[in-house]
Amino acid sequence: DASALLFAAACRSLGLETRLLCSLHPIPLSLSLEAVAGKKATPKEPKGEPYQCLTYHLGKSSGAATPTTSTTAAASSPPPATVSVPYPLRIWAEVYSHFDEKWVPTSPIDGAVDNPGALEPPASANKQLQLSYVVAYDESKCVKDVTRRYSSQWGAKTSKLRLPDGEDGEDWWKRTLWLFSKSDTDPAEAQEDARLKAAEVKETMPTNLAGFNNHPLYALEAQLKKNEIIHPAGKEHAIGRFKTHLVYPRSAVKQLATREAWLKKGRALIPTEQPIKRVKARAVTIERKRRIEAEKIDAARGEEPEGGGGDASMSDLYAEFQTCDYVAPPIVDGKIPRNSFGNIELFHPNMLPAGAVHLPLNGIGRLAKKLGIEYATAVTGFEFARGNSTPVLSGIVVAEENAQILKEAHAENATHVGELERKKRETRVYGRWRHFIASLVTKSRVMERYAK
Repeated sequence: DASALLFAAACRSLGLETRLLCSLHPIPLSLSLEAVAGKKATPKEPKGEPYQCLTYHLGKSSGAATPTTSTTAAASSPPPATVSVPYPLRIWAEVYSHFDEKWVPTSPIDGAVDNPGALEPPASANKQLQLSYVVAYDESKCVKDVTRRYSSQWGAKTSKLRLPDGEDGEDWWKRTLWLFSKSDTDPAEAQEDARLKAAEVKETMPTNLAGFNNHPLYALEAQLKKNEIIHPAGKEHAIGRFKTHLVYPRSAVKQLATREAWLKKGRALIPTEQPIKRVKARAVTIERKRRIEAEKIDAARGEEPEGGGGDASMSDLYAEFQTCDYVAPPIVDGKIPRNSFGNIELFHPNMLPAGAVHLPLNGIGRLAKKLGIEYATAVTGFEFARGNSTPVLSGIVVAEENAQILKEAHAENATHVGELERKKRETRVYGRWRHFIASLVTKSRVMERYAK
């Protein structure tokens, strides 16, 4: 490490653009631990239930952190070599070549020059020593993730050692590095990003079955989730073969969803389409669970399900190519289309009828009712808690010609309500001052009369 630091300092003193690279070794997302039993207690040792302690040491073959179980009643052998700070950071340098217009990896410790593969740990190395995050620091204190340059198996191995994105697809690592990154308009940065992306796309096919799982480039039909399919499928659409499995590009993996889920995305099923898959339904609400149980009882009795319909315990799944953009029912004679509950479902902008406007304003429904304007309460989603689903109401939907009137009325009403609140606040303040002054007068009167 000291050699790499001195080498980077020497290069910078010569006027060369030099970055210092560090391979971070975070705690692995999964641990493989093996318990090693201690020796049996000898008769000479004091009786009683021995307590156990756990010590982690480096295994001989795999290098994995292994716990050793020992007891106070056991004649133990010399303790294994424990590691308090297990794995030091690995550091090397990159020097920018203006002739080749690229960064050249240089490690004075290994004697490796322009050979990124030599700096990647072997597959037999400990899991924590595997390549997961490689960051580069330049003279301007900017930080850049260059892991793809040094990883020969980014999709099959390295990407799985990193924390996944958040619930909304937010990449916390990119967001963190953005605070220390250079400007997006820097041409050198853009060129390097393009090369790193190209290196990811050119990755070769994995050599084991586990490498295909969630690989960004390749997919196997046997590893698909229950809501995924390969389309188009067949030998003519495969890009290779791994043992007995056909290998498809990851772009051929299509997501499946129910009719209701596609509707929330502004998509409607094409009438002639049939479900591609039928999977076991998720009974989230108590009502759905009761319906499934009732259908089981009816089936055991040989009766038709009450109310008809399909099997509530199964869900029909469709692909996006079986859907089209949802077209909302039009406004007829000024009447807003409603569902059976008297509301309008507005899960997606496509569900807004032509010529209608959504007004997500508090109290706007009461104003529309006072003014006699036709409206429908908008349901924009559902909240699930304790086995029940509660609709999320957000404003109203009105005809376009009535929107401006309601906006002005709402603004005027807000001003009026604010004035009333101000008067109430003034009344409270004056009342408190009146009470305070009366208390002072009473205190003064009592002091004059009874103090002496």
